[in-house]
Amino acid sequence: MSRSVVIARAVERIVVKTIFLGSCGIFLLPLVVTQSALFPYVISKALIFRVIVEILAVCWLVLCVYRPSYRPNLRHPLILAAVLLPGIALLTTVTSQDPWYSLWSVQERMSGSFFTIHVWIW
Repeated sequence: MSRSVVIARAVERIVVKTIFLGSCGIFLLPLVVTQSALFPYVISKALIFRVIVEILAVCWLVLCVYRPSYRPNLRHPLILAAVLLPGIALLTTVTSQDPWYSLWSVQERMSGSFFTIHVWIW
């Protein structure tokens, strides 16, 4: 094997392990409590969740660029159904009376479209 193939496989292993560990780390978020936050049981978890999901999304995009086998099959009915939820959330956000509030929601609930999209990406 050439040196570039060995490096590519090593990078792929590292990125896949990063995605796995990040996903496992998300399940430990209920244990996080930040006393300095206004809502210590909600805001800290939501912010850490968003950061982890964004890191995992970048890792997954790297995999998709270099390995077509990691790309989703957009013709699969389950993938189409999974795209429907954030699509409807964005549509209702754009057509709502207060799109800004629909996008971000309130800090206590963390249920806006921005959070819904992060859950979908994860």
